[in-house]
Amino acid sequence: MTSAARVENSDSGWMGFSVGLPGSHTWIVTGYQPYSHSFKVAGSTDGKWKHYSFLYRVQLPGYNWLKNPSHLRVMLEETGRSGSTCGHALFDNVVIREAKVCSKGVLFYDDFESGALSPQLWPKIKSGEVTDDSCGGGKILSFGGCQSGGDVYSATFSCSTGYYRVTFDYKQTVAADSPYNDGGFVGIANGLPGHHRWYFGSNPDFPGVQHNLVYTGDQWRRYSRIVQVTPSSFGGSTDVLRLIVEQFGNKNCGTVFFDNILVECVAFGCDCL
Repeated sequence: MTSAARVENSDSGWMGFSVGLPGSHTWIVTGYQPYSHSFKVAGSTDGKWKHYSFLYRVQLPGYNWLKNPSHLRVMLEETGRSGSTCGHALFDNVVIREAKVCSKGVLFYDDFESGALSPQLWPKIKSGEVTDDSCGGGKILSFGGCQSGGDVYSATFSCSTGYYRVTFDYKQTVAADSPYNDGGFVGIANGLPGHHRWYFGSNPDFPGVQHNLVYTGDQWRRYSRIVQVTPSSFGGSTDVLRLIVEQFGNKNCGTVFFDNILVECVAFGCDCL
C-alpha cells in the first residue's frame, strides 16, 4: 500500500481495512501510538506532504475479525481530540497493490508414489497408510483409524521468515454428520505433538482453523494457503516444526484422503529480491 498524507495540527489521519460498512475492521495506520499490528504515522507533517509505502499482510493468525480476506474495503478517517477542528488530515494517491510472494525453497514434499509412508518423511505414524486412489490417480494417503492430536507427523523443517505455504490435494468421500466428525485436519506442531495449531480443518470454528476443508465426494480439491507461525502461538519455540495430518472422527475412518503434500518457505515484497 502507498499513500500520501498531510497533517497540520493535533488531528490525525487513520487508515484501515474493513469487511463491511464498517463491519469487522482493523486500523493499520494511526496518527499516534499504534494499535496492535498498526504502523505509526507522524502526528504532524508541518503542512507538507509525506509519502508512506509499506507491506501489510492481511492473513495473520489471531485476526478473528477476518476469516476470509477476499473482499475488503479501505477506510480513511480523521480523528481529533475533544475541541479540535477537523479538516486538517489530508490523503492523496492511495494505491493498493498485491504484494509479490516468492518461494524460498521446498521444505517438505510427498506424493506417496513410493507405496509406503517413509520413516524419513513421516517419523511418527499412528494410523496413516498409503492406498490406491479408487479413481486411478496413483498412491494416496489414507487413515486406518481416526486419532486426535495427529495421525501422521512429518520430518522437521524450519523457515527464517516464519511464513509457510502449505499445499495439498484433498478428498472426503463421506459427508460429516457434524463439523467435528469424520473430516480432515492439517496443522503444524513443534513436537510430537507438543504445541500445535490446526490451520486447515473440516470444522471452520475449531480454534486456530483458518481454512475449511469440505466434503468433495469422489472429486479431488487442491488447497494452497500461506500461514504464519509465530513463537507466541507455539510456546516460544518455532525453530523446529512438523506438519501434522489427521482424520478426526469416530464413525467413518478411511474416508479422507490426501495427496501431493508440499510445504514451502515463502517471503514477501522486498524479501523476494
